[in-house]
Formats: sequence, C-alpha cells, structure tokens
Amino acid sequence: MATRRLPPKLFVVTLRRSFIGRPWWTRETLKGLGFRKRWQKIICKNTPSVVGQLREVKDMIDVKPVVLRTDIKNSPTGKEILLDNGEFFISPETLEELTNDVKLKLNSST
Repeated sequence: MATRRLPPKLFVVTLRRSFIGRPWWTRETLKGLGFRKRWQKIICKNTPSVVGQLREVKDMIDVKPVVLRTDIKNSPTGKEILLDNGEFFISPETLEELTNDVKLKLNSST
C-alpha cells in the first residue's frame, strides 16, 4: 500500500510573465500576492484563498512546494538557503530555535 504524502505548507512562486497588457483584475491579484516585477519570487502559505489566487493567474507563474531539509551538510553553502527547486536547507539548531520562539509566542499570547 502506498504511503500518503501530506500537502506542502508553503509554496515558492515565481512570476514568469509581465503585468503589461493584462486585465486590471489580474494585475490586482498579482499585487495582492506581493509581486512587483518579473522573475520575483515569493513564499506563500497553502491556504484555500491563496490557492484560489494562484489558480487565477496560473498561466503567469511557476509554483513549487517548499521542502524543509535539515541535512545542512548537503547544503551548497553550509548555511540556511532556499534553492530554486523549493528545497530549504536549515541547520537543526536554527530549526530548534525557531520552534522554541514560536512556542514562547504562542504561550505568551494565551
């Protein structure tokens, strides 16, 4: 039996085509996503509203899932880095610090 894969939580989205000559609603959608110029990359959450916006402009963008990898030894620079294919290398120590910070913020807000 095949194992089920969870959907990615984040996407790396690249704007491939220009705003010029596009309808106003398409330009507004791209600006709402955070794009300002061609070949710009943004990171989006995998939520229904964002996925709907991405689907509306699917002919103008490239979407790749962000894959979190902690094997920093295989990283090209040995630091935290986001590659073009969506792989995000992060050291285990940094990942632990981030999760601790999030837990502290969540505990302090309640």
